[in-house]
Amino acid sequence: MNYIHILTLQVASLAQIRAENPRMSIPDGADLSAMGYERILPALSIPAAGSNEQVVSDAPTLQDGVWRETWLIEPMPTEAIVAAVTAAVQQRLDAFARTHAYDGILSACTYATSTVPKFAAEGQYAVTARDQTWATCYQIMGEVLQGLRPMPTLDQVMSELPTLEWPA
Repeated sequence: MNYIHILTLQVASLAQIRAENPRMSIPDGADLSAMGYERILPALSIPAAGSNEQVVSDAPTLQDGVWRETWLIEPMPTEAIVAAVTAAVQQRLDAFARTHAYDGILSACTYATSTVPKFAAEGQYAVTARDQTWATCYQIMGEVLQGLRPMPTLDQVMSELPTLEWPA
């Protein structure tokens, strides 16, 4: 639980207040108004963020005589979106490879030089699929970072990636 100091409007956790007052026993949920602190209650609702947005804590506000936490929706940092897209693309490739009992795309790619024709064909396809997928992903991210296009949602990125289908 967090508290707000009424004079300074500084937010402090109960642990911080306890650390500042080591000789005082302060129980959980204590009324600290005598010390100049008021409890900050949870927000009545938390907004929902879109795919390229994040919900972040904002300064508490006084609502009907009660201090409440507040939340803002902000654009997700580009680095976080790129990391999420990268992780999702890797997961997509690995999940595809597992459909033929490979540990992941890297494992499947190692079979490109197999002496067993079926494994060699699958391994070569895995290499091609991996290369085309990452080339497309990096092209999308490069266009975004250069300001040539807005940041697509994760679903939009996935829809632009090459189709993954094992050779017959």
